Amino acid sequence: MAIDLLKQNEQNAFGYQSKRLDVIKEIESKRIDNSVILQKTVQTFIVATIVVLPLFTLVI
Repeated sequence: MAIDLLKQNEQNAFGYQSKRLDVIKEIESKRIDNSVILQKTVQTFIVATIVVLPLFTLVI
């Protein structure tokens, strides 16, 4: 009886840690994806500013 409980406890602990690692991996993957999107947004904003600012000065 006690051995069965210990065995079940070990299985539950292993399952918990496996799921926890999967969730951590997924969170880190999303964080990396978001940083790439942020970098692209910043690049687009900088390029747009470099192009639009001289156009405004020419129009004025």
